[in-house]
Amino acid sequence: MLASLYVCGSIALRQRPLRPQLKRDPLGCTKTTMAKRASPDRFAAEMAARLAEVVPSGFTVRSNGVSVDVYGGADDRHASAGATIIGDKDGRSLAERIETAAWAILNGAQDGVMEILRQQWPIAADGRAAEPGTRVEGDELRMWFGDENAPTVALEPLNVRDVMDGAA
Repeated sequence: MLASLYVCGSIALRQRPLRPQLKRDPLGCTKTTMAKRASPDRFAAEMAARLAEVVPSGFTVRSNGVSVDVYGGADDRHASAGATIIGDKDGRSLAERIETAAWAILNGAQDGVMEILRQQWPIAADGRAAEPGTRVEGDELRMWFGDENAPTVALEPLNVRDVMDGAA
């Protein structure tokens, strides 16, 4: 098992990098909006749709409930059930839970693609796998691989209000 982790460069065991959190309004939400709960199923579906647009040709990403899975050719990998994190009641803000859940899904999908390809993806300028990153700014979740200011791959931003129960 250790050899396979080394060969395909799996990053499943790495910890999410810590960075200072800016003080912010919790998603700019009103009391009425905050009373709504974030939907893990809807979040997984939105994440899968965005990842499907950036994975290599021949790959697709789909959600099934809270699960996000990567498919490539005749092979598939479970990427993450990280969407469940947004429903946790653990003292973190909704924005922090969304950032963490998105990072877990990006990380798992990246591992799935790399295991199927048997090579690094996406590749940063230094030749290594570009690290996933996430940030909630206002009502928008931004996601990327690589440097936040010059990403190797950038995903379409997600409006957090779209993953709330009762959203259209």
